[in-house]
Amino acid sequence: MVRPRLGPHLRDAVLALVLVAVTLLDSADLYFAGPAQQKQVLPYFGDVAGLHRALGIWWLFGCLIIAGIVILHRWPMVALVGVGVGGLGHQWDARFAVQPLDLAVPIVLGVVAGSARSRWVPGVALAVMVLGEYLVRSRNEIVSDGKLSPTNGALPSVANEPLGTALLHAATGSFEVVLVLVLAVAIGDGVRSHRNNLRMLELRAADLAREQHQRAELATAAERARISREMHDVVAHSLSVIVAQAQGAAAALDHHPSRAATALQHVIDTSRGSLAEMRRLLGVVRGAPGAPGVAGIPALVDQMCAAGLLARLSVEGDRVPLPASVDLSAYRIVQEALTNALKHAGAGTNVAVRLVFADDALDVDVTDDGHRGDGVMSTNGHGLRGIAERVHLLGGDVAVGPVGAAGFQVRARLPVDVPSAVDS
Repeated sequence: MVRPRLGPHLRDAVLALVLVAVTLLDSADLYFAGPAQQKQVLPYFGDVAGLHRALGIWWLFGCLIIAGIVILHRWPMVALVGVGVGGLGHQWDARFAVQPLDLAVPIVLGVVAGSARSRWVPGVALAVMVLGEYLVRSRNEIVSDGKLSPTNGALPSVANEPLGTALLHAATGSFEVVLVLVLAVAIGDGVRSHRNNLRMLELRAADLAREQHQRAELATAAERARISREMHDVVAHSLSVIVAQAQGAAAALDHHPSRAATALQHVIDTSRGSLAEMRRLLGVVRGAPGAPGVAGIPALVDQMCAAGLLARLSVEGDRVPLPASVDLSAYRIVQEALTNALKHAGAGTNVAVRLVFADDALDVDVTDDGHRGDGVMSTNGHGLRGIAERVHLLGGDVAVGPVGAAGFQVRARLPVDVPSAVDS
């Protein structure tokens, strides 16, 4: 179950309430009449009226601190000024020690340091607070009459001390407060730096994702263009055959009817194959002459063996006539898989190339053992995207990914039932 999270303004209000409650509990003798107040408190304030007057002034400055906490996340700089003035006002009366409510000063200073756009803002605020702390402490040392404070133990008697000694005591007495303020700024600055680093990492990740998407788009467009160029020859060849066979059928129609029938059957078969290719690739395409096919795979395997791969080829099933796009795509898939094996797994890698012919499909399987520890291929390469694009355009299935302990496999199933595709 997800717990509801408090908003920043509500958290500020809760913090102010907690500090006020702890302050009241910590100095209960100041507020409740009794033996403890009579013996330990009133001697330092003269009488009850003097105590109430001192408490009124203390809480007047306390209201500045409380207001500063409440508005911390709405107006952080105003909040910092409020708690700073309130904290110095509390120390003006040396009879009061530092109370839990005064912890708001380092808390607000740390939050401002963590949210500031530059370091000079909390730096200036820290310098002002340190100077104010030292001046107020020096004033208290100089004018002190040696009375004991009911809330902080003993206030040293410095009424007859030289000015230099009083200032030195003020410096040593301010050390703990200054240390807390410096620590608050350091923590806040660390939070700010961490937040900025996270923001930069998020921006960088978004840029990388956008760049990867653009690369994928370009790779897909390039692969489509390459398929288009290669298919140009297939369609052009088919049309040339159709024209030639049709002319032969027309010439033999009167004197050799059987030859004309055979030629027309070739025209029908070639037309069906061409229409199927055009339907799958969504258009007539351009291409380079001499596109390779399954028949060129043995030479391709030998070539990769000469380059360092330990490749072997196995062919299963009876070979069936393949549409030109399937024939070409099978060759390109094996070529890309072998190239990736050489590139990512390195020379000496065992690679098994397996072709399985069936009546309705050709299965292409290229598996390497990835014997090197860093030899796992990335599935984000343009070539592997091209394989997926080819197979999907042909209506087939493809699976690319790691296999075994360190190997990699490319599997594709290419349908070869071109006439049925047209008839459907």
